[in-house]
Amino acid sequence: MTFLSQEDAVTAITAKAALLHKEIAEKYGDMMRTYAEKFVLDVLDYCHRDDFPQALVYTAVELIGKW
Repeated sequence: MTFLSQEDAVTAITAKAALLHKEIAEKYGDMMRTYAEKFVLDVLDYCHRDDFPQALVYTAVELIGKW
């Protein structure tokens, strides 16, 4: 399993979400990044980790799309 730093995870989630959900990114880009940051921090806090599982990147992207 691959892990990302907190900042790398936020960047990866934001980039993939912008690619898959262009209409959201164009209108709410800053909010999308804030939502990605919140998701990453919530996961890290809940799991008591300093690194973010890469497998959860697409989970976050999917949640942003549903948001």
